[in-house]
Amino acid sequence: MAYKLAQKHLPSRCYGGVISSTKRGMGMHHAYATSLQACYNALSSRGLSTGFAIQDDTVWQLMPDLRCQEWATGSTDGNNNLISVEIINTSLKSPYPVSDLSIQAYCELVADLTRQGIVKPSGGKFVWRKTNVPHRDLSATACPGDYLFSRGEQITEKINKLLVPQTKLTVYDYWGGHNQQWAFVESKDGSAVVVNRKSGKAIDVPAANYSPGTQLLTYERNGGSNQSFAYKDIKPGIEAGVRITPVGASKMALAVSGATYEAGTPVILWDTYAGAAEQMFTPVIAAVSKGVTYYVLYSYGALKAGKALCLDEAA
Repeated sequence: MAYKLAQKHLPSRCYGGVISSTKRGMGMHHAYATSLQACYNALSSRGLSTGFAIQDDTVWQLMPDLRCQEWATGSTDGNNNLISVEIINTSLKSPYPVSDLSIQAYCELVADLTRQGIVKPSGGKFVWRKTNVPHRDLSATACPGDYLFSRGEQITEKINKLLVPQTKLTVYDYWGGHNQQWAFVESKDGSAVVVNRKSGKAIDVPAANYSPGTQLLTYERNGGSNQSFAYKDIKPGIEAGVRITPVGASKMALAVSGATYEAGTPVILWDTYAGAAEQMFTPVIAAVSKGVTYYVLYSYGALKAGKALCLDEAA
């Protein structure tokens, strides 16, 4: 999933000045509101602030400069050293639930802030109740509600998985490695997540950026549409192979960049067109393990050029 970020800044009376160049962690709050606007209005009317508010796949940045001192945690340490996030509730009754989409957006936001160096947790990893901090650990409050609090360890683990370095997708000479073998995990709608045998990661369109030339990666499976692909007739023996198309951009496909059939050439997104050999991959069964069929996906264009290059998760 790729969240949508919007700037919705609170009045300057709601927060202090720049306090530090980086923050050491995150503060997790439930909003006690069922919409972003209601959350914004409550903070503004009380002269309080957090860095962000999240509802499903929409994120509002509430402070123009995240280095500023927040006024929401009831703790000097929290206000100075954490970036707090209000997560919108789906109900205002205990345990104050939030949507799965909101939790996913929170995890992705925290990972992005960390990659950008805005948040720097000790050791580069988050620890529940130390650098991913529930509001109730900072002041006398039941926030976040038990729904979020009980999932704190799981949420923190998901953030840390998102921080594992992404791996680029390339073509490479086939040598039998598990990093060159792929399973098509089908969904009910007929699309599939394309999963690498070695890492268990999925082919991913980073940040759901469907622009021509986007370098494809492998990434932890997260259920996002940017990891969902349409394909036809994945089976051995198809001379010209198959075209693999992201569900989010039906007129784009995986392609060997520049039709350059050399080991290490990136695999990117590109507009589909008739006769595009660089967009075709010829599947050959490599193994069946625990009921899962794994394929080597040879570049059809490379095969035509006399080279056995295949889809490869770069080591």
